[in-house]
Amino acid sequence: MADKYVKKYIEAIKNCVSDDDLKVVINRIYEDGFEDSKNEQPEERILMARKPVSIQDVKNQVSGRITPAEQSELVKDEKCEEKCFTNWDELMKADLSSHRFWKIQLRKEDELLLVDTSGYDYPRYVGLLERESDKLPLKEKIEAYKEHFFVMMNDLSKDELIQQLWDMKPYEEKKDEAIEFSRTLDW
Repeated sequence: MADKYVKKYIEAIKNCVSDDDLKVVINRIYEDGFEDSKNEQPEERILMARKPVSIQDVKNQVSGRITPAEQSELVKDEKCEEKCFTNWDELMKADLSSHRFWKIQLRKEDELLLVDTSGYDYPRYVGLLERESDKLPLKEKIEAYKEHFFVMMNDLSKDELIQQLWDMKPYEEKKDEAIEFSRTLDW
């Protein structure tokens, strides 16, 4: 979905012939892009993924991020150890048997996880923890940065603006596009 969204606006930016056209496109990005149903709460919240095989699997299984109140309810009086890993694969190779609950930071995926091992040595249940910035609805975050964004965007060329939109894409989508592109090349 984000891919179609970004491509739509990249084309619109490429077709701009004046600064006024560019400002119209930027306004449309704000107006169109942040009216989605993802901010609505589902009736039943699924907080933890069971035996996930990837970070994407976690995102597919859960219905949202775990709030601090929900984390307290899940962990109760047990100690929650903290650890940082480079990526998902490194987490899957780690021995987590020393504690039941872990707060894990994945650097490559830029995710904060709550892991429940349930006595095993691997992440049996994994949930996405809410960060301080996650508490604000997406539209409010954008409003907070809108003025800065307009100043910054007015100083950028079309190519630089396209690069900014590319940078907004999640890492996995960029990786998939790069792999797909590399398949078209004659090596």
